[in-house]
Amino acid sequence: MRILGLDKKRGWIRLAVTTTIDLLNIYRQIRPGDVVYQETTREVKKERASGGIDSERRSLKLGIEVENKSADPLTRRVSLRGRIVYVDQEIDVLKKYHTLHLERGSVFEVESRERLPYLLRIAESSGSGVERDVAAISVDDENIALVHISNEGVRIVKTAEWGRGAKLPGYVVRGDSKAVDEVVEELKRLFEAGVKRIVVVGTSLHADEFVKEVKRRDAGLATLIRKRAATNIGGLEGLREALRRGALGEDLKPLADALAVERLIELATKRPEKVYMGLEEVYAACRAGQRLEVLVTEDFIWRNLDSEELNSILDAYEKGAIGLRILLPGTEAAEKVEALGSIVGFRSAE
Repeated sequence: MRILGLDKKRGWIRLAVTTTIDLLNIYRQIRPGDVVYQETTREVKKERASGGIDSERRSLKLGIEVENKSADPLTRRVSLRGRIVYVDQEIDVLKKYHTLHLERGSVFEVESRERLPYLLRIAESSGSGVERDVAAISVDDENIALVHISNEGVRIVKTAEWGRGAKLPGYVVRGDSKAVDEVVEELKRLFEAGVKRIVVVGTSLHADEFVKEVKRRDAGLATLIRKRAATNIGGLEGLREALRRGALGEDLKPLADALAVERLIELATKRPEKVYMGLEEVYAACRAGQRLEVLVTEDFIWRNLDSEELNSILDAYEKGAIGLRILLPGTEAAEKVEALGSIVGFRSAE
């Protein structure tokens, strides 16, 4: 969530939604009575002199006083409904009902002296980390995989076979030049989209050879390769190994999520009495005053936004009583926690 404007005296803030987790926070923080503004469209009816009625859909800025809200887990969209209290055009819509829809990429404004401190803290917290997208390539003697890792998650860009019979006498690596060409082209597209860091992992011999192939095709692109890490296998399995070992670092959310889940599993194996699995156990531990670190999948929160137990846990986090990490959907970390009940709490220290 990015702050685009702020007036503390008025209790007004302008925000841009950058992630679906932002939408979860917005849903929880916006309350009845808050005024929300957004550039939107509305059908406006106009009576002709002959008595007929014309209608047209206009672009305008509306402000509504929120009366109720809803969230759609499938579309990842939050809807706010209320009576119109502001319009930037001279049309007769004041006090009529309107629904504003918020999704990733939406820009909106909130006027609420009561909720401003909470919205401001959440926005500042979500924007405190530097977003550093990474293109990660994993290679061995058979497979090559390219993924785009960002604070939004992990996206598979390209997988291919590239080295059938790659180890020849003398350890010369012979790769499929077409596969390398395709990966390099995808890297160029990622660079144009803003990715400025490339990491190569895999078996050492083939990772080194791949870097040489990139330099041969585009020396400038090769300068973006900041790190090489050895893994026992290439392809997507090699990337999973690198994530589990923390070989790609912890400065991106998906990587930090993966390491947090690995630490949880290690603790559950050695000290199961310190781990609470499922909503009921985590809720009970929070109510008992346990200082927990909680891992929960984003999907679980979307499905249970109106659960009193879950909201009590989220309230405890906002008050600083517990730690909380929301796991991005579609990641191996989220899948592991889903198998444990989708929400897990653990005592990391006595």
